[in-house]
Amino acid sequence: MITRERAESRAALRALKNPLYDTGHILAAAPTNRVNFFQAPQGNPIVAAGALKTEADTNLTQAGQLGRPQEFDLYGFQLEIFNTNCDDIPNTFADLLLVYDTGVFEFFFGQQRPWLQLPVEEIPNGPAFEGCYATADNAATTGAAFLKSGEGAADAYYNFTIGKKPIPIASAENFSARLDWPSGAPTTTNLYRATCYMKGILYAAL
Repeated sequence: MITRERAESRAALRALKNPLYDTGHILAAAPTNRVNFFQAPQGNPIVAAGALKTEADTNLTQAGQLGRPQEFDLYGFQLEIFNTNCDDIPNTFADLLLVYDTGVFEFFFGQQRPWLQLPVEEIPNGPAFEGCYATADNAATTGAAFLKSGEGAADAYYNFTIGKKPIPIASAENFSARLDWPSGAPTTTNLYRATCYMKGILYAAL
């Protein structure tokens, strides 16, 4: 059995409890059946002809790689999906069901085969808004709850470790994640913002 082990010698690197994260949009006007993560770093459009990504959208500065001399120990994943137009309450629940119930999450080393493949609803949101609120929508006051998958806690994530050991990612190693809807794009009526978090330890230069 082939295992991936992290080399112990890191004399010039500092360990930081820092996730990697990236954001994409599930479009309403022209729905897509795929959202790619960790392929468009800061300064690139979040979608075609969209706004440029900043630190609020991703902390990657290279496409699909950490860049030297950084390394990463991957422990697991969180996936945050929320409606960017929260005053449009009536469609939110139905849209989220389509996104979660018909979607697949995949993670890749390299470009060809997925090393993780499971339904979107299996990836917890982690910390997120909780509770209810009311808003005037079309001259009617409507109450709504913030919806999320899993417990709203920092340690609520999909565990990707093997025998409690994290999966190492080298500085020049290609990696990516994506959301797929194999049976067709979710017919959403709202724009959704999806952020993928890779939970782990970042090793950066001193």
